[in-house]
Amino acid sequence: LPMIIQNGISNFVSLLDNIMVGQTGTEQMSGVSIANQVFFVYMLCIFGATSGAGIFGAQYYGKNDHEGVRYTFRFKLIICAILLTAGTTIIALLGPHFISLFLQGEAGTSDPAATLRYGVDYSVIILYGLLPFTLASCYAGTLRECGETYHPMIASLSAVFVNLVLNYILIFGKFGFPELGVNGAAIATKTFNPMLGIEGGISILGTSGIVEPMSERAIVDTIALEIRQAAAGGARRLLLTPGNYGMDFLRRSGVDTQGIPCVKYSNFIGDAIDIAVTEGFESALVVGHIGKLVKLAGGIMNTHSRVADCRSELFCAHAALCGADRALCRALMDAVTTDECIALLDGARLREAVLESLLAAVQRHLDHRAAGAIRLGAVTFSNEYGLLGSTEGAKELLREWKP
Repeated sequence: LPMIIQNGISNFVSLLDNIMVGQTGTEQMSGVSIANQVFFVYMLCIFGATSGAGIFGAQYYGKNDHEGVRYTFRFKLIICAILLTAGTTIIALLGPHFISLFLQGEAGTSDPAATLRYGVDYSVIILYGLLPFTLASCYAGTLRECGETYHPMIASLSAVFVNLVLNYILIFGKFGFPELGVNGAAIATKTFNPMLGIEGGISILGTSGIVEPMSERAIVDTIALEIRQAAAGGARRLLLTPGNYGMDFLRRSGVDTQGIPCVKYSNFIGDAIDIAVTEGFESALVVGHIGKLVKLAGGIMNTHSRVADCRSELFCAHAALCGADRALCRALMDAVTTDECIALLDGARLREAVLESLLAAVQRHLDHRAAGAIRLGAVTFSNEYGLLGSTEGAKELLREWKP
């Protein structure tokens, strides 16, 4: 819905811009329209660059790989900076020539020289807005890749109001402002629209689904591809981790130095296990932050917070099984993070017992999912507390995997 609204807004703004500029004269309207054709080519180049990189950004975000998202954003900035430099130089030097090409043989144009002059004047002002427009395109694309579409829609609504008011004031010289005609249209367009990714009636914030966050099916397909590649290389052992925290822990612990392929499963641990079974893996070790892995103790095989977020409830339930009093259970229920839960358990000297109970539940649910088709185990950690514990299955696998 936000995408539909933004597209409608873009077309509406373009229509009203054309109506207001057209009221100033035929030459003015023709000059602005022709100049916008030149800038449209630049906009397509920026759109293509950000959209192409955005595919990878959406994949990284879907896998909770925030460093990958940052890397993609840096790439967008670099490639767009190159396009900005090239585009500004070409338009500044050859813009009048490009506009004149549209005027050759135009018998219906009352004054080609005036049309060219208006087009060039409009282009000069628009050039100053290419930098904010380019930066806005990079940021807006990254927002979409991270699932944020509502705020761009609100920004577009605001852009409509500001653009229309400034067009009316600056084109026709209302409320004491000078009557600037075509130049007023250019100033209005560049004053606010580049900040929102709208240029010449074309919305870069929401015109394509290509850079939308990947669907869950697409993320699972990506996980399947990586697991199949590992299987094709002859691997029969597999490391599974939600994201970068797990990868960092594996590097620090030295487990990933044994040549065992590692696949990030994002939130889809259940699907990753199923795929590993299908591809013939004999064993897999799940390594993840306690904030993700504690959910496995409740049998949750999609750990995204919008699907299930029962971390505090699981800590509370297992603490109660281990003898926690009502005050501690209430404190665990009110805890915001799993690190806070660990600190509370430390204060009650219950950390070891509760984690042992949770990890036993994790192992049961992993075994239930595997149904005997693959040997599984889990290792969990915290960035603050380090290694927290391993399931019995993990201990067996690590003993076997030792070189």
